[in-house]
Amino acid sequence: MYLSSHLPHLISPTSHSLAFDTTNRGYGCESHTVHTTDGHALEIHRMIPNPSPPNPRRAVIVFHGLAISSEVWLCNPTSATSNFAPALLAAGFDVFLANTRGNKYSDLGAGKPRAAAGYWAFGIDEMAAFDVPAVVHHVRAVTGRETVSCVGYSQGSTMLFAALAMQEGLNDVVDCCVMMAPVIKPKGMSLSVVGNVISSTTPSIIYGFLGTRSLLPCTDFVKNHFGPHVFARVVHRSFEALFGWKCTSWPEEHRVALYGHVFGGTSVQCVVVSWMLG
Repeated sequence: MYLSSHLPHLISPTSHSLAFDTTNRGYGCESHTVHTTDGHALEIHRMIPNPSPPNPRRAVIVFHGLAISSEVWLCNPTSATSNFAPALLAAGFDVFLANTRGNKYSDLGAGKPRAAAGYWAFGIDEMAAFDVPAVVHHVRAVTGRETVSCVGYSQGSTMLFAALAMQEGLNDVVDCCVMMAPVIKPKGMSLSVVGNVISSTTPSIIYGFLGTRSLLPCTDFVKNHFGPHVFARVVHRSFEALFGWKCTSWPEEHRVALYGHVFGGTSVQCVVVSWMLG
């Protein structure tokens, strides 16, 4: 475990880590490595208030959505409390931001090598069976609390539903769950031609198109070579065409800040089997 100097309320769209200098913003970040029973190493982030409160607080673990990371809770450029994680911290919670296997904060120098055969053969089932309980029990050990609370967003809520259903023991140590934008079966695509092709084809054809390893590994190349503004426009137009997400309430600077961190990484299998064909 190491302690970075500060945790931002706005992460630069070009920054690659939560360890980003934000002097005098009132909170810091501890990075913890959580080991799953099947060999993965997950980096999670604990927000540290300054000054620290004198009384123990309720521990809350926040699980991100599909193909993103803990950074998504800190990307709103408006103000610190416009971001979900700092708002929870200001309300007096002991906040832990989880990351799941396959994203940018997993298996960094420990755990399984990403080049290993079978590394990317995972989906929500494995996240629910191994990642969720590992993070929950780590936070209990670190805080000394018998129970913790959990918040799940989108895929994070699906993981929590599955984990609590598969492992009865978790229900004894998770005292409360809040599911934001819970997903059981995704809505069809706005672009009907693409949606019809995906719904009528087989997983092997989709794997042939997307590969069987990391989902869209070209995103970092596009962002780094064309800049965050061009990257944000490409992502925005793609979301609008595929899903009908117009996001008209977001000004461009908000989209640049968010889309710079929207792809944290995951496996193709996670999308194909556990999401698109679930």
